[in-house]
Amino acid sequence: MRFIHTDPDWPNFLWNAEALSTPLAAVRHRQGLLLGRMGTFPRELRAEASTTTLASDATGMAELMLDATQHHTKPLTAQRLFGWHAALFPTAHVGMQRITAGAWRTSESEPVRDISEPAGRDRGAFVAPKAERIEGEMATFLEWFNGTPTIDPVLMAGTAHLWFATIEPFEAGNDQIARAITEMALARADGTHERFYSMPTRIARERKAHAKQLAIAQRGDLDISPWLEWFIGCLDRAISDADDTLAPVLQRADFWKRAQRHSLNKRQRLVLQRMSGLPEGLLTNATYAKMAKCSPDSALRDMREMLEWGLLRRTAGGGRSTSYRVA
Repeated sequence: MRFIHTDPDWPNFLWNAEALSTPLAAVRHRQGLLLGRMGTFPRELRAEASTTTLASDATGMAELMLDATQHHTKPLTAQRLFGWHAALFPTAHVGMQRITAGAWRTSESEPVRDISEPAGRDRGAFVAPKAERIEGEMATFLEWFNGTPTIDPVLMAGTAHLWFATIEPFEAGNDQIARAITEMALARADGTHERFYSMPTRIARERKAHAKQLAIAQRGDLDISPWLEWFIGCLDRAISDADDTLAPVLQRADFWKRAQRHSLNKRQRLVLQRMSGLPEGLLTNATYAKMAKCSPDSALRDMREMLEWGLLRRTAGGGRSTSYRVA
C-alpha cells in the first residue's frame, strides 16, 4: 500500500494556498483578538490564565508542554526530544511491555500502527518509515523546524504535526510528542510562552477525527490541503475553548478593570481581593469589619459605595441579615 513517505518527492509538501486563505485569515484574527485581550490584563492574571490552560491538558504531558512552550525559542534537537520521550516513559514500559525510552526506535521494534484501525483489520494500517531511515528523516525535519520560517506559522505547526507523526521516530508516545511540537510551533507563532488556548487538549477531545484525518493524509500524496484545513478548524475550536477554560480568570480580570475606575480605599481593595476569588462567598457588615479591621460604621459606608459602583450586589434578606456578594 502506498504511503506519503514513499513518494519520491517526500517531504516536499504542497497545499492549496487560495483555498486555505479564508479559514487561515479567520483563525489568525481570532488568535490576535485573544492575545490582544489577554495583553490588557495584569501580569499575575496572565500567568494564572497560562497555568490554567496548561493544566487543562489531561494527557499527562505537563513536563513536555512546559518545556515546549516556556522555552519555545530554543532549538528543537534530537537530545531534547529524547528528554521528552524519557519523561513520558520514566519506567521504559507501556503497560507490561518494555520499550526503548529516550532513543529512536530500532529495527527490532515494529513501526507503530495507526490506533484508529480496529483490531484484526491490519490491511489498511499505516506503516511508518523503516528504522534505518529515522536518523536522516529526523535530521531533515529538525533542520526545517529550526530554520527561518518561510510559511505562515499556523501552516508550519500543522505541517510539523503531520510530518513528525508520519516519521514516528519513537517506539511509543509519538502522538503526545507531535502535540508538544505543535504547541511549541504555536507558541513561536504567538511570540509568547504564555498559553491561553490549548491545541493538544482540543486534539485529545477530537481523537477519532484527528486519527482519521491523519490516516487519510498519510495514505495520500504530498498535497496536504485537507489535513491543513482540518488542522486550522481544530485550532479555531481550541481558541473558542479558551472562553470556557479561562472563564474564572477572565471574570476576575474584567471585575478588576471595572473596580479600577473608582477610587477604592485600602479597606475596600483588601476585602475585594479576598472575596473576588470566592464568587459565592457572602459578605456581611460584621465580616467586612473583621476583614478590614475597621468599625461597623466604616464597613457600612464602604459597602454602600461599592454597591453603588456595581462591585457588590445585595442578596435576599434585609436588616441585620443583609449580605452581599462580589458582582
